[in-house]
Amino acid sequence: MAFLFAVAWRSETRRGRGLGPRLRALIYGLSLAVYCTSWTFYGAGGTAARAGWDYLPIYIGPALALTLFFPLWRRIAAAAKRENTGSIADFLSARYGKSPAVGGLVALVALVGTLPYIALQLRSLNQVVGLLSGGEAKASALFLVAAALAGFAILFGARRVDLTEHNPGLVRAIAVESVVKLAALMAAAMLAWLILVGPPDAPLHLAPKLASAPKFDLRFDVQILLATAAIFCLPRQFHMAFVELEDVRD
Repeated sequence: MAFLFAVAWRSETRRGRGLGPRLRALIYGLSLAVYCTSWTFYGAGGTAARAGWDYLPIYIGPALALTLFFPLWRRIAAAAKRENTGSIADFLSARYGKSPAVGGLVALVALVGTLPYIALQLRSLNQVVGLLSGGEAKASALFLVAAALAGFAILFGARRVDLTEHNPGLVRAIAVESVVKLAALMAAAMLAWLILVGPPDAPLHLAPKLASAPKFDLRFDVQILLATAAIFCLPRQFHMAFVELEDVRD
């Protein structure tokens, strides 16, 4: 966390120095992994271990959004830049004649939907603190972690009055974090593969729930649809994908 603070702070202090188009596009692409939160490691890994392929729709959806529906992504990006929008509520309000009612309704839905989501993230962090400390995490430790996250959000995001102003510190810190996420998921995948192909009498051997093909039913399809919509509609995802986008060519 201290390293992420340092990355964000350095990016803010070097605000006037632009990045080359290739590096800027790479950082933008990595920042989109904000989709995968701390709960990803518990939710996806736990679901795969418990129910096999049920974890897969959460990743098929974004893959479809960034391939099959990429023209839609590009149109939203162009419209967001043209309207100079600062949030998904601002964007949808602008699409309906800058309606305050639409903007207020979207903001309310986003707030109500985000609060339990944040609670879920804090719960996962609390479990991590407990695992690292070798016991049950105390409320005071969780409060310190939550305060640090809130401080980060204020310093490198919410302190600016103009919501459409870019936050290079926030974007680059998330990009660095995404590299850590990729490394962690690849390590988990390698461990899972070794467990699945290991000898049947190995202590960590699992029932081969992933050996058979996934069951494509209505539930599977609906989950894919929701995940595809999430990559466009999650407030944090919309912000990183379209508000923080410096150049549509990225």
